[in-house]
Amino acid sequence: MIYASLTRDEFIGWLAGKHTPQPARFSVRRKIKTSDRKITIVWQDSNTESGRPPIVAVAQNDLQDFFAFVSTYVSTFKPFSAFFNVVPIEALELVIRSGTDQTWRSERFARFVGVAIAETHAQSRSKTRSLDRLSVQGVRATLSATLMRAIFQGYEAKNLAMVAERWEAARRLTSDNALSITPNNILQVWQVIGNAVTANNGSAPKRSKGQLDSILGAGFEEGAAFDEWFLPLIESSLGSDKYVKVLKGSREERVKSIPAFFEGILTAKISPDLKDFLVGGLLSMVGNGSMAHLPLTDQVVQDMPRAVLWFGALSALQPQNDSLTASNCLGRRLARDLMKEYNPFSVPDHDVSLEELQVLGEKAWNGFGMRTMHSGTIEIGLVGTVHTPFRSINNKQEDERQRLLNERRRSEAFAGERIHELRMLLDRASRITKEISHSRQRDFFEND
Repeated sequence: MIYASLTRDEFIGWLAGKHTPQPARFSVRRKIKTSDRKITIVWQDSNTESGRPPIVAVAQNDLQDFFAFVSTYVSTFKPFSAFFNVVPIEALELVIRSGTDQTWRSERFARFVGVAIAETHAQSRSKTRSLDRLSVQGVRATLSATLMRAIFQGYEAKNLAMVAERWEAARRLTSDNALSITPNNILQVWQVIGNAVTANNGSAPKRSKGQLDSILGAGFEEGAAFDEWFLPLIESSLGSDKYVKVLKGSREERVKSIPAFFEGILTAKISPDLKDFLVGGLLSMVGNGSMAHLPLTDQVVQDMPRAVLWFGALSALQPQNDSLTASNCLGRRLARDLMKEYNPFSVPDHDVSLEELQVLGEKAWNGFGMRTMHSGTIEIGLVGTVHTPFRSINNKQEDERQRLLNERRRSEAFAGERIHELRMLLDRASRITKEISHSRQRDFFEND
């Protein structure tokens, strides 16, 4: 890899083919010193004319100013971040490493798409909606799907908070709807998953025995039978083996035992994190890991929202799990998209980066003419090659216009009904007046 640091004038000249940079050899371990408003260009190959687009790195504090600059002076690439990966220089090493650390390709990890499906179900306004009606794009838009993509691309658990913060920032630009499960709860679950799946490659920090990431890490190991580690965990946490005996019984017995299990877990002297973990695992065991029993989590989503996500995660570790094949292979389609190999030295797959969209604002549609890959959604780049679909601002504005139109129609309908009633009263009064004028009719109408 090679790199060059350019002034803004040199950068514009380079884009126009009028300036030839003098690159130096680059190493991901090398800390690049950047002066104020300098733009760093990093090429994957030693040949700057190889055809692969370079990564453009700018100091985090200068990112929005940079996008304001290119939106004003660069007319050949709009939006600019749809053609070049633009990243904070502070995250440059992380982004480059993510292109080589995509190691979790196993079907065992792919089954964690069940967590994203569980989140989609919980966030849905209609809890009775069948999983068959969930769309791939709808599940991909969740924070769970975004964090799963980040883990696959080599982001460690400590980096997931940054990804989650940027997901929240992007969502604020496109939606005002409240979430049933907060981003912080979702992040906590995926940080545990992230530590668990990386525990075997030596990159994760050492953990004390008993922490959730260690417990889940043991369950994630190839060949680990779910019953062999989860049932002893229940027994040791609740101090009794009576629950384990019930869980080894028939499905009907497991369903009938749920209230007693809940009482035992809620009254046990264990951490709230472990309680959520056990409840999610318990509910997942009712159907031996089948996503068909996901509606069971509706009863705990308000008080124990993380348990809903743990249902998806712990279902993935059971032999009869169908998170990849349920609902006409919804999960497998999702895993296909989330576990693709992405090269940061390639044309981005997103429509626009978060910072550029923040700069453009509503102007992106009103005057800028934003082009998106899919009607109704916008693919927003969060960091490096991690990107997520959101509802487009066009849709958000259309919803507001539709709301105002509906209110106007209701108001007009209400006024129309009142006018109709008033006309009926006036007609009646007119008729009474005419009829009462006849002497023979006065007595009949005098009390009307």
